[in-house]
Amino acid sequence: MKRLIIAALLVSWGAVHGQRLVTPLELNGSWQGALEFNGMKLRVVFKFTKSPDGRIVAVMDSPDQGASNIKVDTVITNGDSVRLLVKRILGTYAGVRVDSTIQGTWSQSTVRLPLNLKSTTEV
Repeated sequence: MKRLIIAALLVSWGAVHGQRLVTPLELNGSWQGALEFNGMKLRVVFKFTKSPDGRIVAVMDSPDQGASNIKVDTVITNGDSVRLLVKRILGTYAGVRVDSTIQGTWSQSTVRLPLNLKSTTEV
């Protein structure tokens, strides 16, 4: 009974304070989206795996530019958000899970573009 009351209090506290309880973002496999820039559409694919020590690691592909396996130097997840750093091309991605997608922004040099990702088996 005591646990039920504590759980109810936590849920109501989150509702009152505009916060929601989130499950951690699980990144595994390929996530694809497209950047739209100057009338062009460029696909971007992030491929996530777990290293032997349990960390999430990733590489990035840009199939329309013939680029593949670009190292993602940093992968940070926090709740339902993710941040990626790709030093080789001076790029960053920041996104938040919304339903089955990750909605975010790709930044490279001075350009910032929306980039929404979906889990995919295509590459």
